[in-house]
Amino acid sequence: MRLSTILLLGSLFLTAAPPGFALESVLPSGEVLNLYGIGVHQEKRNDIYLGSIFTAPGVETLSQIINVKSNKRMSFKFLSKYSNRKMSRLLKQRISMNNSKDQWRPYTKEIVQFTKLFKRSLLSGDEVKIDYLADKGTQIYLNNTLFLTVEKPGFYPILLNIWFGSIPPSESFKTGINGNNTDYLNDELIAKYNALQPEVGRFDADKIVAEPETKTKLAKTPTIAKSPTELARKTINNTAQKKASPADLAEKSESTKSSLSLPNLAPALVAVNSPNILLDSLPTVPALEKQEITETLQKSVDQDRVNTEKDTPQVSEQTLEDAATSESDSESKLVSDNKPTENKTAIPQANQTAPVQDEVTAEKFAKLESPEALDLDLISGSYTKELFALVRAKQRYPQKAHREGIQGKLVVRITIDKEGEVIDQQILQRSGSRVLDRGVLKMLRRTGPFPKIPEELNLEEFTVELPLSFQFSE
Repeated sequence: MRLSTILLLGSLFLTAAPPGFALESVLPSGEVLNLYGIGVHQEKRNDIYLGSIFTAPGVETLSQIINVKSNKRMSFKFLSKYSNRKMSRLLKQRISMNNSKDQWRPYTKEIVQFTKLFKRSLLSGDEVKIDYLADKGTQIYLNNTLFLTVEKPGFYPILLNIWFGSIPPSESFKTGINGNNTDYLNDELIAKYNALQPEVGRFDADKIVAEPETKTKLAKTPTIAKSPTELARKTINNTAQKKASPADLAEKSESTKSSLSLPNLAPALVAVNSPNILLDSLPTVPALEKQEITETLQKSVDQDRVNTEKDTPQVSEQTLEDAATSESDSESKLVSDNKPTENKTAIPQANQTAPVQDEVTAEKFAKLESPEALDLDLISGSYTKELFALVRAKQRYPQKAHREGIQGKLVVRITIDKEGEVIDQQILQRSGSRVLDRGVLKMLRRTGPFPKIPEELNLEEFTVELPLSFQFSE
């Protein structure tokens, strides 16, 4: 009787035994990948997502993960709500923080495409999977729906460096993602991973917008089905490329009088840039229709003006000053050459000066890099990398802590002004020793000055959080 009881208890013990590293992930092809490591990314001590790496059987070292062209998977499984803007910023900054500019710049377009996939907040249970398939390249899934494929083989390594680079999310995350968690912690994280189930198809609506079939359907929509605002905007765009001459305006005015429909009125109204001019000459148009047409066209003009200003690249003050100087010099020369009299109107002068201004502005803009290459989050990440590299280069073990055999890990936050001077510093995560904490703050005060804040960021201050570790080498 005792023997059977012992055997029963032993059977229950084996059944309830923790799974250890027995977590698997299955690719769409059916190939089974094994868990290599798992960790928790935290922000302000809040758990954000579980990061995990799955590799093919036989891949057991970090060097093999990075260099061997075998199938693998990165998984972000969210534990709490996280905004899409934060996710986009986090990825870009982590990419540029953990890769040199020479590494990530050739993939700027792909990085931007990737980070633009997030059009809504991520919720608990949502999963972002990034697969590397030797025969297809990098494939990115949101809740099991494929959103993006990048065939360039060099794209995946820069994504791996988000976690395996020199600036990991945290030391504890680095330990976990490298497969060095304790068995107890590992089992706890695996249990959380299995408990979180993504809602399949939750992001599919974000993908349908960009489907070719949808574009085709929109292209075949009859013109008559367009709203007045859409029609007016289209007309403005078509006529903005070439300014109408007085003769053209007169011709459009005559043709307008023959029809009262909005599609026929719009070109003439837009051409003269003032709806009331022609509407007042058409006594047969009802007052309400006049008002509706006027308001529609005015809104279109205003909206296009706003869109133009918003889409115009930001140019530095020096660039604008140079352009203004060039314009002034060109105008002065023009007046001197032509010797205008008092009877000459201002309109010809304006028309003659405009091409000079356009040429100068275009030349200035041509010297600027593309907006994608100047993504502010990527620039911010690269600047953080510079700051971290300087701190590490000048990192010295505080003498008193070294003498007393004190070790520890901490996270510090420093704020820098635009000239690179430290204006504030504080410890976010303490080491457990006041001696070490104080010694680190003194070390940071002696580290500066730091590189100036990049002009593209247009910031007076820049704040960065840096994880530091002080351990005795074995």
